[in-house]
Amino acid sequence: MKKLLVIALLAAANIAIATQAVNIAGTYNCSVHSNTNFHSTVTYTLDKNNTDFSKGYSAYSFKGLSESGTIYQGQAIANGSNLAIYYKNLDPTKTNDYGIEIVTVTHNFDSQDRPVTILRNIGYGAPFNRNSTFQITCISKN
Repeated sequence: MKKLLVIALLAAANIAIATQAVNIAGTYNCSVHSNTNFHSTVTYTLDKNNTDFSKGYSAYSFKGLSESGTIYQGQAIANGSNLAIYYKNLDPTKTNDYGIEIVTVTHNFDSQDRPVTILRNIGYGAPFNRNSTFQITCISKN
């Protein structure tokens, strides 16, 4: 019986560690590549929203600014190293310009040994973007 209890406690501890929320609020430089040969750069900003890091999740307000000046706004939620983002174009004439992304969050060091957060995104663009899929790589600004 004691062995079962110890195994159960170890399993619970591993789950808690695996889903521990990490604060990824900040600004990111992003490179976009779509399946329609579209390439662009975007700046992402994630601001902490209603977050309870002790419960394993974090929520963010999202803002994306494209190199052409288009502003996207939305929400994001993270659980462990997974992040989901929903956003839309703030231009009231572009009601069909919105998208969703699934993001994997990793941490590494840049060439000067400074810690950086890396977001690797796959996403889907709405009818405005010809229903395209895309990949985005974002690196936190230091």
